[in-house]
Amino acid sequence: MKKIFDVILAQNELKAEAFLKALIGKNPLFVCIIGTTETAKIPGISSAGKYPELTDYTPPADVELLLLGRCKCIPGVPVTPEGIPTPALITMSALMLANIPALMVSGGLEINPHVPFLDLGGKLGKDVRTGKAVDNVEEVLSRARVAGENLAKIADYLVVGESIPGGTTTALGVLLAMGIDAKGKVSSSMPSNPHKLKIKTVEEGLKASKLEFGTLAKDPIRAISYVGDPMIPAFAGLVLGAAAKVPVLMAGGTQMGAVLAVTKASNPNVLNNVAIGTTRWIITDKTADLKGIINQIADVPILATDIDFSQSKFEGLKAYEAGVVKEGVGAGGATMAAMAKSEGSITKDTLLKEIERNYERLVRSK
Repeated sequence: MKKIFDVILAQNELKAEAFLKALIGKNPLFVCIIGTTETAKIPGISSAGKYPELTDYTPPADVELLLLGRCKCIPGVPVTPEGIPTPALITMSALMLANIPALMVSGGLEINPHVPFLDLGGKLGKDVRTGKAVDNVEEVLSRARVAGENLAKIADYLVVGESIPGGTTTALGVLLAMGIDAKGKVSSSMPSNPHKLKIKTVEEGLKASKLEFGTLAKDPIRAISYVGDPMIPAFAGLVLGAAAKVPVLMAGGTQMGAVLAVTKASNPNVLNNVAIGTTRWIITDKTADLKGIINQIADVPILATDIDFSQSKFEGLKAYEAGVVKEGVGAGGATMAAMAKSEGSITKDTLLKEIERNYERLVRSK
C-alpha cells in the first residue's frame, strides 16, 4: 500500500491520495462526539473502562484530557481492565503538537464533562437488547446538521472522532438493520474480539424490535432508535451538514460504517467529500474487516496513520501492537491531520515521543 508522509492509503488509493493532498497545510477543526449507552455495561462487551459500571465516565474523561491535558471527573486517565491507556492520549498529543483547535459535542451522556461542550439535546442510550435504544434521534441528527453547516464556515476541513464505550456493538445493530453484513466484521478494544456476544446482543434487540436483516435499509432514524446509540445521529448529522461545504475526515474504526450508512441513506451526495481516517492497528486487525463493511456501503477512501508503538519504552503503549484498544477518540484522524497540517514535519516518531512524554506525566506517575 502506498504512503504519503506516515499515512497509508489503505483503500481506493487514487481518491485517498487526492483527499489527503487537499488537506496538506490546511487548518482543520477537530470535533469529538461523545455519548454513553447502557449496552456498554453488558459484561464482556467493552474494555473502555476498568469496570463496566465505570464506562459512563470514559467519554467525559476523554474530552477533558483533550482540552485540559488531564482528567477531572476521574483520577488519572481512562484505562482498560489491564491498565492500557485511552487512545485519547494519542489524540491529545497530536492536537497539541500541531496546535489544532477542538470542539466537544454531546450526543447523549450520563455524566457531563468538566469542560465546555456543545449539547445536541440527546439522551443516554439504553441497552440495545430492549429494542428501544435511543430517544429523539431525528431531533439530534437535525441539530447536528445545523452545527456541521456552521462549523464548516470556520475551518478548512473537519476531523470528526468519537468516544462511546460499547459502540462497535451498537454499530453492528444499525448495520444489520440497514442490510449491511457486518457479523464478525466489527472491531473491538480487546485483542480477543467477542463477536458471538455482540451478535447475540444485537439479535436480541432486533427480535425485540421485530426487525430482520435489512428491514430498515432506507430508514436510518428507526434503525438508530431501535438498535443504535446516541453518538451515531450526532456524528452523521455533523457529516451531513459540514461535508456539503468542506472535506470531512471521519476519524474512527468500524463504527464509521454505521455512520456512513446513515449518512448515505440521508444524502448520498455528500459522500464525495468524505474519507475515513483510522490507525494501522484497525487495518491490520485480523478479527475485524473495516474494508469489507465500507465496500458494501460506498466508494469512500480509507486512510490509516502508520503509527507504531513497537519501539516504545512503555509496556502500556507497546500493548497497542498486540491488538489492545487499536482506535478511538479520533486517534487515527487526529494524527493524520497533524501530519498534514505540518506538511510532514510531524512524523510517527515525533508523535511517539510526545505520546510517551504525556504517558509518563499522566499514567506512569500515578
